[in-house]
Amino acid sequence: MNLFERKPATVRDETLERFIDRVREDYERRVFYLNVVRGLVHLMKAFVVETRDIDSERFKQALDRLSERFTSDERVKALARFFEGHKDVILEFIGRQHAYIRDREQELRDIIDLLGQAMAGLDSDNRTFQGRIHAQSEKIERLTDLDDIKRIKESLRLEVGRIHEMLAEKQASDAAQMARLNSQIEALNRELSQARTASLVDGLTGAYNRKAFDAHLLQRVEADTVRPAPFALLLVDIDDFKRINDTYGHPVGDRVLASVVDKCRHAVRESDFLARYGGEEFAVVLPGAGLRSAAKRGRQICKAVAATRYALSEDPGAERLTVTVSVGVGVLRRGDTVATLTARVDQALYAAKRGGKNRVATEKDADA
Repeated sequence: MNLFERKPATVRDETLERFIDRVREDYERRVFYLNVVRGLVHLMKAFVVETRDIDSERFKQALDRLSERFTSDERVKALARFFEGHKDVILEFIGRQHAYIRDREQELRDIIDLLGQAMAGLDSDNRTFQGRIHAQSEKIERLTDLDDIKRIKESLRLEVGRIHEMLAEKQASDAAQMARLNSQIEALNRELSQARTASLVDGLTGAYNRKAFDAHLLQRVEADTVRPAPFALLLVDIDDFKRINDTYGHPVGDRVLASVVDKCRHAVRESDFLARYGGEEFAVVLPGAGLRSAAKRGRQICKAVAATRYALSEDPGAERLTVTVSVGVGVLRRGDTVATLTARVDQALYAAKRGGKNRVATEKDADA
């Protein structure tokens, strides 16, 4: 018998194939359920009212931990215990949010009542003003009873003058009230804008800070579980930055950081998200970008930074410094978490460093 002839499939072989098929189906089902869980967690967070009054940020962090645990390789019993411990947290927050919404509804009713009272007061003022105008018009009507034309003209002039004065007073009062309201609204808008900016922007470079980046990246990863929304992630690290600080001082290092951000900003689109990721490391989220286009954008950043000469002082003859960056590039994959995506891009960045710096490496390069 030829040893290379294929033997007919036995019952045992068929059983093994069915077992493999079931294992494959169970794995696919597990991946599907995990994506459903992550999608549901994302949708739950979308319904959370953003306010400190009910500690919504802490609740969203608890949901993030829940999502991370479900995507881990823990045993089912451990996950079940963890979920049981979080059910009360979720129910408690739902109760707080319902109470908060009821309180805000009552406040809105109170505001509507106040506005109604203010409108009634304004209506009263207008009626008073209209009454004064009506009284003046009656005086003018009575002038028709006068026989002397000169007296009629003089009386008309006086009454018209009084009407003009009343109109001017009313206009000045309304203008002053509108100016006060506009001033208050502008001041509130400025304070709100400044508070938002201070909490999301890095003070030195003007790029978004780590807090803003973490929230933005998590939102994009979670949104992809509901509806595909591909994007690429770049990590940009200044080469030998510690040596720059040690040799030339932190003021020069700060100017280098600000300049690198400026080069990155010119190389990316308005729709891209640029943030300071760490000390001398920056992150760029490129919505809709594939690996090739993202790598091309990274090379543009490398080239722009390397082509710049950084003056060590404002003296025209001052020594000039050359700076380079290394860039790691990766794209979101199906089933990715923030941790798995950033870990791959971080490995790509290390590959760029190992390859000699001043270059771009993709997640494929890191795997090679």
